[in-house]
Amino acid sequence: MGVAGSWAVRIHALPMEEFAQMRSLNRFIAQASGYAPVVLRLAIGSLFLYHGIDKFDTGLTNVEGFFASEGVPAPAITAPLTAVAEVAGGIALILGAGTRLVAAGFSLLLVGAFVFVKSSASVLGGSELDIVYLAGTVALVLLGSGRAGIDQMLGFEHVTGGPVARRELVDA
Repeated sequence: MGVAGSWAVRIHALPMEEFAQMRSLNRFIAQASGYAPVVLRLAIGSLFLYHGIDKFDTGLTNVEGFFASEGVPAPAITAPLTAVAEVAGGIALILGAGTRLVAAGFSLLLVGAFVFVKSSASVLGGSELDIVYLAGTVALVLLGSGRAGIDQMLGFEHVTGGPVARRELVDA
């Protein structure tokens, strides 16, 4: 019997209790899906905060020189603005405050990094991390803060996720 045939036999032979446990696990995960943006917020926010602090530790004059060498416009303005945005925006993402706006700003910042700094790098030669950052920030623009964020606590975000959210959207 081939591989496909053995899988078919195994699936068919599973007891109904195991299917019920799998459905129960899927329901639990679906109910917890409102926390997915929190995972993104904490990871991306922490990394941007770290990069912003690193710019201050390196010295804004050095960052300005690097920006100038890469052709970034107005490096005397963009270097400190980037550092402040990364620190303040990183903290805001961690707290879930202004998530969509901050994530949109970080998305634009990352596009600028691609255009001015990473355009000559290959995907595996330096831009892969920025691509992941961009995917995460765009996801946060689309998803919002999720649960356990200031946006949600103040009522700026209506957290949806799982089967209940699908019913709410159908009823709306």
